[in-house]
Amino acid sequence: MAGEAEMTSEQIDALARDLYHAADPTGRWPCADYLIQHHFRREAQRQLQQRYTKSAERL
Repeated sequence: MAGEAEMTSEQIDALARDLYHAADPTGRWPCADYLIQHHFRREAQRQLQQRYTKSAERL
């Protein structure tokens, strides 16, 4: 898909941290275990992919 090339690991990590802090404002991202970080990275990737797909559909 065209949007996948635009998605960077930095974007995914930044959004994953934001999603994590929204779900647990007192939690610290570096202290979250691998499975928790993985869950939020997958959710961030899904959300970014939706954004890119919607923007590509408008073109």
